[in-house]
Amino acid sequence: MLGVEPTSYGIYEQLLASARLGRDTVAYALIAPGAGPTPSVILRRRSADSVAFNSTFFPGWIEVARVDSRGQILSVDASATTVKTLAQRVPAMDFENVVKGWAVAEAAHGGATGQMSPPDTVRTALYGANVVVAYSRPYKRGRVIFGNIVPWNQVWRTGANAATMFTTDKDLVFGTTVIPAGKYTLWTVPTQTGGRLIFNSETGQWGTDYHADKDFATVDLTSKQVSPPVDQFVIGVAQQARGGVLTFAWDDRQYSVPFMVK
Repeated sequence: MLGVEPTSYGIYEQLLASARLGRDTVAYALIAPGAGPTPSVILRRRSADSVAFNSTFFPGWIEVARVDSRGQILSVDASATTVKTLAQRVPAMDFENVVKGWAVAEAAHGGATGQMSPPDTVRTALYGANVVVAYSRPYKRGRVIFGNIVPWNQVWRTGANAATMFTTDKDLVFGTTVIPAGKYTLWTVPTQTGGRLIFNSETGQWGTDYHADKDFATVDLTSKQVSPPVDQFVIGVAQQARGGVLTFAWDDRQYSVPFMVK
């Protein structure tokens, strides 16, 4: 497959080979350690050469594969997932150019690339309050981010991987909205002219597990364009009069909102 793709595509082919999928839907349980409900991968035949893959552990996740008569995957459209890739089977891979491409990426980032979206933590003390933001930092990697990878007017995880965690040990005031001391997850709704920041009372979940019924408060964000583009997503908390300002920057956009310590 071309591009950086999930290794699950190999598992998908094994499932297709064993399913003998006609017009039916077939579900496979995924056995994993730990408590909780058993997740499943679900195969649905869409047409003679098209199969959709869903999962119960990532609600709304769907990948559509074009397959041949033997069940081999010819291409995969994952644009409806957070991966947002298109993959195409090729007769052979030019590994020499792939290696060169990774070498260029490593040089651009000052060494080994490591994780695609490495974790980071912002810790800021201001006016008696300690504010901590724990999140993951995806790279731009040549993509158009806002309006594409991050759609306009839709709830975004504000980072990557696990949901972004916001902790404060003092009450904070965003405009007229009071955020009591405690732990929250942060979600954003970017727009072309501004945006909204959501404080959600659920914590510890993955970044695709957003539940609107757990929203605690929503505040408005100010947006501005930045140049040069920000290659790696970054969250900042800076001190200003009687409080601070919370910022999010990636690609050609920066979103911000001021707050005060109560």
